[in-house]
Amino acid sequence: MKFSPFLALALAGVSVAQSIGIRKPRPGASLDRGTPVPITIQTPTDGLKLREVSLVISMASCPDGKCPNAGDNIGMILYAGPFNPQAQGTGPPQETFNITIPNDFPTGAAELLATHFLLVGDGSPRVQISGEIVYVESSDY
Repeated sequence: MKFSPFLALALAGVSVAQSIGIRKPRPGASLDRGTPVPITIQTPTDGLKLREVSLVISMASCPDGKCPNAGDNIGMILYAGPFNPQAQGTGPPQETFNITIPNDFPTGAAELLATHFLLVGDGSPRVQISGEIVYVESSDY
């Protein structure tokens, strides 16, 4: 059997391409300022040896429907700290954080972002970013 370096690189790319995801809230959800919101972040179960380093949950306002590039600006940081996802039955490992959106955050469309820092294998650093559009509402009814 002949070993193909190209095949090895292609398979490695597929494995590392799997990324974190925001499980809850769902895209398009309405979130109230000043009220705790459960945010569930999940990781893939891809068989790689991963070492969790940290997680940042943030939110960027999208005035006029235009969100900033997450690679340049992750917006207002709502959580920065450890990430310790746990298996949930047969589903992927996940962790839920109760986040409160500050009362001074602008209402309207916003991008909720999860930025994940991890080490793969024997120490290759990776940063994964997952985002979705949600709608921030005033809790002053």
